[in-house]
Amino acid sequence: MLSAILAMTVILAIIIGLALVVTVGIADKGGRYAGTRFAALMRRTAQHLNGEADPPQALLRLLDARR
Repeated sequence: MLSAILAMTVILAIIIGLALVVTVGIADKGGRYAGTRFAALMRRTAQHLNGEADPPQALLRLLDARR
């Protein structure tokens, strides 16, 4: 029972996070979040989720170290 509650909490957190990325992406076109540090972070996150941005160097080093 506890594992089901934990799993649903994690899933809900992921859904809320993705909804924030979409909302800020839509609001970034002139809303009150435009130009804020949070909007920049969400824009970069959205680019990574869409595959438009290069992977972070730390991730590339981690993957190279595992080979």
